[in-house]
Amino acid sequence: TYRYTTDYPVNAGLRNLRLTLKGRITATDRSAFVPARIDTLTYVISSLDELADRKLLYNPDFTEKQSVEYERALKLMRNREYDRALAVLEDYKDYNTALVLTCMGYNERAYRLLSKLPQTADVFYLGAIICCRVGNESEAIQRLKQACKLDEEKVFRIEKDSEISELVRKHDI
Repeated sequence: TYRYTTDYPVNAGLRNLRLTLKGRITATDRSAFVPARIDTLTYVISSLDELADRKLLYNPDFTEKQSVEYERALKLMRNREYDRALAVLEDYKDYNTALVLTCMGYNERAYRLLSKLPQTADVFYLGAIICCRVGNESEAIQRLKQACKLDEEKVFRIEKDSEISELVRKHDI
């Protein structure tokens, strides 16, 4: 029986976490056996940055410099270096900017920006997350349903996002 709980900080660049259990079996006569470390669990750490819209990188209005800069911002976001990504994306005021703001916990700013964007499945889904965070569950449900209606693949994303998966369980959606 393993009874162990620990919090592990998720830092910039951390994508996977490997956990190896080691054990010791103690008999009633106090003799012991130490089994080999063979039980390794690998966890993939999910993050909102997976929702980034890479298609925005191919904006025909971008100069070559802007394309390079934007791609660098997406890499920073993927590495969870949100401060540095925001420094670049702030000028673009697009979906990925709202995503970085959400990742940083700037939910109101992100929501205001999302409300100015075309209402795509991604925008509805990110809006649902933000609404969950600020306690507006009824709007979160509406946004989630709309996101899934526009893009059925969003259903498979639900379990990766704690706010959304809790909402779905709580309201039996």
